[in-house]
Amino acid sequence: MNLKLSLLIPLIVFLLTGCAPKNEPTKEFTFKNESENWEATISGTYSRGNSDIFEETTGIFTYKGEKDIRSIDILTYTSGTEFMRGTEANELSTEQSIETSFDNFGFWEDYEEGKKIILEFEWREGDRNTKRKEKMALELME
Repeated sequence: MNLKLSLLIPLIVFLLTGCAPKNEPTKEFTFKNESENWEATISGTYSRGNSDIFEETTGIFTYKGEKDIRSIDILTYTSGTEFMRGTEANELSTEQSIETSFDNFGFWEDYEEGKKIILEFEWREGDRNTKRKEKMALELME
């Protein structure tokens, strides 16, 4: 009886470890685009564990215009969803850019489902505080 049990236990352990869901390798990605006044990049890593999903991303939005910015609102979302994330600033850094993190936003899964990553920029610029708007969809960089 002990011989059967000693053979059965390793067999059960082998079957359980062989059938357990595997962790997928980490996927690195970068989405990018530019418009007349803005250059946008969202890059990060995506990984899926047994049942957990983790995405760590950073967005960098760079102003290409000539006039000083008084305030900026950037709305980030994916097509077909109602979840949006806003980024706000009253001024830009010396590099004329804003950097923000979007941990677990779901960019990669939304991209795999055919959804577009959309950014809407609304800002005020110059001495007259002129209100400007632009909208763009980001593309995956291969």
